[in-house]
Amino acid sequence: GEAETIRMAVSLVRKNGAILYFGVPRIDTMEYPIFELFRKTAIVRTIVGALSDPNHECTRMALDLIERGDAQVGPMITHHFPFDEVADAFELQTTRDEGAIKIVVDF
Repeated sequence: GEAETIRMAVSLVRKNGAILYFGVPRIDTMEYPIFELFRKTAIVRTIVGALSDPNHECTRMALDLIERGDAQVGPMITHHFPFDEVADAFELQTTRDEGAIKIVVDF
C-alpha cells in the first residue's frame, strides 16, 4: 500500500499484463505513471479486505502467479527476516525505516 510500491508495479508489469493491488494505501493522493500504464495496456484490479473474498481466491491466484514466476515481486522486497525475528519485521513494516517497501518473513 505504499506509493513507491504502487508506482513500481506499473514499471514491472509487461505489455498487456495485469496489476493486482492488495490493501489500502496509507495516502489519499499520489503521482501515478498513468501514461506508462496506458502504453503497456495493462489491466489494474484492486482488492480491499479479506472479508470481501471469503475463499481467498485472489490471494491464491496471486500466490500462484508468484510461484510460477509470472509475477515479478523480487524488486519490491527490500528486507528478509528469519522467523525468530518476526517482531523486528513487524516493527520495520510499521516504521518504514531503512527504505523498507515489502518485507518477507522466512519460515
